[in-house]
Amino acid sequence: MSKNILFIHGFASIGQGVKSLQLKAIFDDHIFTPDLSHQPLQDVQMLSQLVEQQQIKTVIGSSLGGFYALLLALKYPVNLILINPALQSPMTLQKYIGTVQRSDGQTFEWGERQIDELTQLLKQIQPENLQKLDKSSVLMLLATHDEVLDYRIAAQLLQGTNILLDEREDHRFANLQPYADLIRTWHQAL
Repeated sequence: MSKNILFIHGFASIGQGVKSLQLKAIFDDHIFTPDLSHQPLQDVQMLSQLVEQQQIKTVIGSSLGGFYALLLALKYPVNLILINPALQSPMTLQKYIGTVQRSDGQTFEWGERQIDELTQLLKQIQPENLQKLDKSSVLMLLATHDEVLDYRIAAQLLQGTNILLDEREDHRFANLQPYADLIRTWHQAL
């Protein structure tokens, strides 16, 4: 299996977090899991270069990473797996302005400039652009007990995609194991 899978972690997480380690186990470590810089425009540019240079076939994104993953799928023909995607990220992440602690204990500054960049990126997710998305290539795992996001927003925005509602998980969606076979199959589908 070639290393043509990209996992994009969520806000204040890291490339070697819980989900990325589970995904590495599912794909025998054949997956890119970069750390984001928490500079949205720079991160999307870096992720775009990775998709192009590494011939990425499947993009998996969680929360803010799901937002970025959707942006990539609007540009590139990839299989897409979204896990509780933060598709209204400028509004969702407004409350975190200031010093933010990542899951590994390091801190970074999150400010109005980053919110402005997310707002700029959000403009790409318009109905006319979403019409061009191959909905059959999109799998969404949504937690009905998501305490951060309203899962119905993603379900409404991406109607017609393959949506699985999980009634056990919360926003972190920390246990991907029940979906391992489905995720593996989804990657191999394209």
